[in-house]
Amino acid sequence: MRRAEGKIVPVKEPTEVTYKSQLTNKRDHIEEQCNSLIQDIVQQRGLEKRFRNLLTSHNTTLPTIYTLVKTHKVPEGVDISSMKLEELKVRPIVSCSGSPTEKLAA
Repeated sequence: MRRAEGKIVPVKEPTEVTYKSQLTNKRDHIEEQCNSLIQDIVQQRGLEKRFRNLLTSHNTTLPTIYTLVKTHKVPEGVDISSMKLEELKVRPIVSCSGSPTEKLAA
């Protein structure tokens, strides 16, 4: 519950659909910005349309972050499956494959 104009108004709990909708909106916004930047560069430099077509993104996904366990950092003789998560040394990986900025980075 929250107050709006002095009245108590029920607030819906966030759902998976809410989060997906926000992420989709953010992804679409980033995609539009990247495509607009590409369009501006192609026009300013007088480049051929094929460059714009090569670099323009459609139906992209947001980058994904995951971790890889540094198995070489596990003490010798210790079973990795018996270790606590806090004890594991990991390397963060960000996969930008299919993201709105992937073609700009290439």
